[in-house]
Amino acid sequence: MTDPTDYSHIFLSQWFPKLPWTIVEDILRRLPAELISETLLHVPFLRKFIIELFYTNEIHLILSPARRPHLCVSDGQKQELIDITTFGEIDDFLSLNPDINPDIVKVIANQDFRSLEELLTKHRERFARCKNLQVYVDDYEFTETDLAFLFSFRNLLKFQTSRVKLRRTKKALSALMLSLVNLKDLVLLGHEVSNWSEVTFPSNLLHLDLSWYSALDHASVRLPESLEHLYWNQVGFYDSTFDSVAFPCNLKTLMLTYNSLHELNVSRLPQTLETLDLSANSLQRFVYDASNPRWPPMLESILLNNNIIGDDTLKQLQQIEWPRNLRNLRLDMNSFTTLEYLDTLPEGLTYLDLSDTALRTLEVKHNHDEYPYFNFPGSLDVLNIQCCRDLRYEARSSASSSVQSRIKFPENLRTLNMTEANCEDLGNFIFPKTLKSLSLAGNRIRDINSYNLTLDGVEIVHWSHLKNLRELDLFYNLISDLKNWHPPINLKDLSLRKNEFKILSSIDTPLFDSKFRDKFNIQVLNFDENQIHTLDQNLCLPNSVKCFTLWGNALSQFNFTKAIGDHPNLDRLDLTLNQIEKLSIVPSDAQYLSHLTSLDLTGNELIGKSMTIDNFYALLKQLDITPLQHKRNLKTIHVFK
Repeated sequence: MTDPTDYSHIFLSQWFPKLPWTIVEDILRRLPAELISETLLHVPFLRKFIIELFYTNEIHLILSPARRPHLCVSDGQKQELIDITTFGEIDDFLSLNPDINPDIVKVIANQDFRSLEELLTKHRERFARCKNLQVYVDDYEFTETDLAFLFSFRNLLKFQTSRVKLRRTKKALSALMLSLVNLKDLVLLGHEVSNWSEVTFPSNLLHLDLSWYSALDHASVRLPESLEHLYWNQVGFYDSTFDSVAFPCNLKTLMLTYNSLHELNVSRLPQTLETLDLSANSLQRFVYDASNPRWPPMLESILLNNNIIGDDTLKQLQQIEWPRNLRNLRLDMNSFTTLEYLDTLPEGLTYLDLSDTALRTLEVKHNHDEYPYFNFPGSLDVLNIQCCRDLRYEARSSASSSVQSRIKFPENLRTLNMTEANCEDLGNFIFPKTLKSLSLAGNRIRDINSYNLTLDGVEIVHWSHLKNLRELDLFYNLISDLKNWHPPINLKDLSLRKNEFKILSSIDTPLFDSKFRDKFNIQVLNFDENQIHTLDQNLCLPNSVKCFTLWGNALSQFNFTKAIGDHPNLDRLDLTLNQIEKLSIVPSDAQYLSHLTSLDLTGNELIGKSMTIDNFYALLKQLDITPLQHKRNLKTIHVFK
């Protein structure tokens, strides 16, 4: 009889590569990284395709992990493939894969410099051939010989150190840097060098970061004219420092966070700036030259969060012309109480953060019409107003039904975060139809239907109008039922965690009514940390639901009714930390076809006569699900085939 593994090998080596490449790529992106690297990479007809798909751009050779993890790729599968760890595995990878030669090779070592040196020496020819060699070293004190060795690689494009003292090697550093004509990116964090007058940086350097040393003598740093990005975070930068620094003529990014700035003359900033980060200073005064009363004209991002910007400061900013191309503005973690002086913000702004401020109202007096609230820039894509706990809204009378009396948001807004913003009455707002993500957590909301407005039988404002909404976060409110609430049709993720539900009922509740089971598209239903002790026997989850979580409630039993046991898509059920003594099939002789792959019963009371081990596995059989492992401990997570 043929071993089943032989069939797998035949399929992978002969038939899988013959599928259309678009299908092969789609399948590969869904497979475990280990299967790709250990098996499929060695299939001749797949090898070249896999290398082009995953290994062409970059690999990370991590001899020892840095204290601050590198965040290079957002694709978890790809990162697992290109992150190769420990000397032995890296050595084997390089030896066994001579045809994998990505454009970028990042070599990372924490303290273990000798292993890095051995690796670069053993495979020197290989490393010298790559287009972009990058070296990252943490917690190691270099000798002049060490630096000479590293800088002998003419293709070294980025050199980064963290918590590496460079005082003893400063002279050598200066001499050696002259040879690094290709170095583009230099990051020396916590270097402990005050005076840099003896150091000449490479003439083609684009990015320089000398952060984390507050005794830095900024005037001694001779910034190369090629420089485009300068990072001086926590380097003792004061108001007067600006006068002692000659900024390069093409500087695009200037980051001066965690310094001691109190006043800023915006007219004297480099006029080529595109990004300016002044967060975590003590800024409270902005001035300008009469001949140039404006920010640098090319600025796209201004970060002023975590300063001391109050209402008087916003008055000053009102007199300064904002950049026409400004897209991102952070004013969070400041002390202003009104938006009265932000009326000159550019209409093209796409990101605005007003979170964690002392904002008291959204009402303003500067409008030329009768609309009483602030007009947010029309192009906003993301608006954050979370943790504005002093916000107050005009109390509505029962007769207050006009749309004009509601706070409006930009027509193109896609993300709105009003967590802990005192939004108790949703009737104060009208949300845009473009909204995809809405967070209303921590607002003492009791009636979710207070948002709806119907006049003469016509739905003027209604949840159902938000047809683009995908995520709705109502965590930590006071909602106890969902009667007569129709969720937005395309909502996929609904969180009602930590509210005041005691019963989940289908009565007058479309979300749980069988008549509406095909009307919604919710995939994740989260009712964690309520006080739910009863589930209506007629409760019916929408057919689209994949994950139903009831963690931390007060259920004493759980019944698999037909609506749950035969659910077409439910694959994860979380009943963690309830008081469940028994699981049942209703009716008791029913046979269901469950799609569950995970059932979490951790922290329940499943023990004794109410629920024996035999009873439990008999119940699983009635649900037609097979556990990957038979466990005697029922109070755990169970995974099914």
